[in-house]
Amino acid sequence: MTMLLAVLVAAATAPAVLERVEAEYPAWANGTGLSTRVTLRVRVTAEGLPARIEVGPYSTRHDVLTRDLRASFDSAAVRAVRRWRFRPATQKGRPVPGWIQVEVPFAEAWTRTGDPHAVMPDSIRSSALWNALMGEWQRVPIRRTPVGHPSALRFRGGGTYLQREATGGESPGRFEVSSDGSLHDPGAVLVLIPDSGARRPRRIRLAGRDTLILCPLESAGVCDTFVAVARGTGP
Repeated sequence: MTMLLAVLVAAATAPAVLERVEAEYPAWANGTGLSTRVTLRVRVTAEGLPARIEVGPYSTRHDVLTRDLRASFDSAAVRAVRRWRFRPATQKGRPVPGWIQVEVPFAEAWTRTGDPHAVMPDSIRSSALWNALMGEWQRVPIRRTPVGHPSALRFRGGGTYLQREATGGESPGRFEVSSDGSLHDPGAVLVLIPDSGARRPRRIRLAGRDTLILCPLESAGVCDTFVAVARGTGP
């Protein structure tokens, strides 16, 4: 009996992706540099076609996108996956319907180049808030901040930054700014994206010419206050 079950399990295979079609980046987000991923569950027919597509759970807790804005990425992902081709699941060597989970990434082409600053859209290059970030900012130790908060940030053209830790180490990453472009946008969000680790979205506010305040999206979090060490001219 045990051997028979082993043979049956070995004879079963799950669906697999054979051909992908890249999802279309939402038009409203062009020039923002926003990136995200959409998780989908796909019911694949015995012929290898997507019969049913379900959008996976999504939380706005660690993402700059609200649910309404996220919906356009979800729709684009579903449209793309409808054109994908799959190898169907098999049971005892015969193709059968089955489920597969896939991820559809979204990122503007200019953010994937070796030098994104060189091809950065003018809508970002001329942003007053973006320009104001360029340079080096040192955290002001007004009050004790939780472990894990940055001690210094050096922003660079092209949406990259270097974070200096209190221990002396440094870690690189890139950042995205979501705002109306003005220096005093109350809804502006800065997303730090370390080379390794989770996205860290923060409310951003320039309190004066040389003071930068970063706060977690959750209002109960502790804000970090930075002062400009070496102001840059921006992209």
